[in-house]
Amino acid sequence: MTSGGQIGLSAQDLRALGATVTDVLCVIDREAGGQANLEAEGLKLHPLFTMSELQQAAAE
Repeated sequence: MTSGGQIGLSAQDLRALGATVTDVLCVIDREAGGQANLEAEGLKLHPLFTMSELQQAAAE
């Protein structure tokens, strides 16, 4: 995930259909502002990994 734009749009679509969307899951958070963008939409991000974690693991 980069900016979280598509996740935000999908959450809006689901909410328009009556779903309650509060949390989202992604595999890799690229740490490029997406988490803040999602928080502004009322969404809590749960990444499996962050880019900095992967870079640190690659350096070891």
